[in-house]
Amino acid sequence: MSQRIDLEERKLLLTQRRLEAVRMLTYLFQKMKTDEEYAEVKMLENEILRRRKLEEQKTVDEQAKKEAAQHAAMEEKQRQLGVKLVFNIDILN
Repeated sequence: MSQRIDLEERKLLLTQRRLEAVRMLTYLFQKMKTDEEYAEVKMLENEILRRRKLEEQKTVDEQAKKEAAQHAAMEEKQRQLGVKLVFNIDILN
C-alpha cells in the first residue's frame, strides 16, 4: 500500500512539474510575442517619423521654390519696367 501511495505521489509530482513547464513555456512565448510586437510598433513609429520629416522637408523645399519663382518673376517684371522706362525716356528725348 505504501509503495502504491509513493508511486501516486511521484506521478503527481511529475505531472505538476510538467504543468509548471508548460505554464512557463506559455509565459515565455507570450513574452516573446509581446517583445516582437513592441519591436514592430517601434519600427512603425520610426517609419512614421521618417515620413513626417520627409514631408516637412518637401513642404519647405516647395515653399522655397515658390518664393524663388516669385522673386524671379518680380525681378523680370522690374527689368521689363526698367526697359520700358528707358525706352520711353529715349522716345521723349
